Amino acid sequence: MQIPVFQKGNWVLYTVPSEVETLWSNSLRFKVASFYATALEKGYNPDFSAMLAECYANKQLYKGLQYSKEIETTFETFYV
Repeated sequence: MQIPVFQKGNWVLYTVPSEVETLWSNSLRFKVASFYATALEKGYNPDFSAMLAECYANKQLYKGLQYSKEIETTFETFYV
């Protein structure tokens, strides 16, 4: 499943991983797609952006989940 996100004048397609497609709600899918588009806009490559987006989804599903210091520091730049 691909979700289009329009951000800053461009369409970005986020592909929901098939392993979690049925686990994520529609709301979460759109939040993750937006997070992915933001990561790309910040200059991260598509693979790293997808990994960050999945980490974001897990943090939404499992409150209190912590990742490595590098990933947590990267997340902080999204919430400024």
